[in-house]
Amino acid sequence: MGIGKGEGDQQAWAARQGALASLDEWALEGRVAIDAGRDGYSGSLSWVQDGEALDFRFKGPFGLGGLRIWGGAESLTVKTHKNETFTVTDPERDFGARLGWSLPIRSMRFWMAGIPAPGSDATAAVDGRGRPLRLEQQGWTVTYAEYQKVGALELPKRLEIERGEVKIKVIAERWTLKGGAGPAVDDDDSGMDF
Repeated sequence: MGIGKGEGDQQAWAARQGALASLDEWALEGRVAIDAGRDGYSGSLSWVQDGEALDFRFKGPFGLGGLRIWGGAESLTVKTHKNETFTVTDPERDFGARLGWSLPIRSMRFWMAGIPAPGSDATAAVDGRGRPLRLEQQGWTVTYAEYQKVGALELPKRLEIERGEVKIKVIAERWTLKGGAGPAVDDDDSGMDF
């Protein structure tokens, strides 16, 4: 893993990764904008991560449009605002084939916290406190513009994930960590206002 700047940064970066590696129960509320070439979306984001299980919900302005992705390590179920439901086993490949653009949802779980996804090489440029300014992994570039204090941790507040024509901008308005991360992921989408 390549690191920007000096030895102190490398030690702080290693310490940060160690501290966040076990962060696998959290919830995030915020805003997201997705620019996928011809397609563009913006709205609210709700993400609950409970171990390998995730529940990602996107709602467009005024509750119009939306997308929900939920499931575990083996597969994810996707429900669109048109009430189409389908299952993906390789999200990036399957979203590319189905939607025409990729969504790296499995890696985003880690990138949202400011660490690389396990299982593939990454390079990072970090600041003096070990926080990534830029992370490159799997052909994606994640740029971190701002951090916020969440308990004893500093987690990303504003970040951008991009590869080719796909740009995903996230503003994390509220993080909730283990112990207060909300209910376990369920299959009930009765609260969805697609």
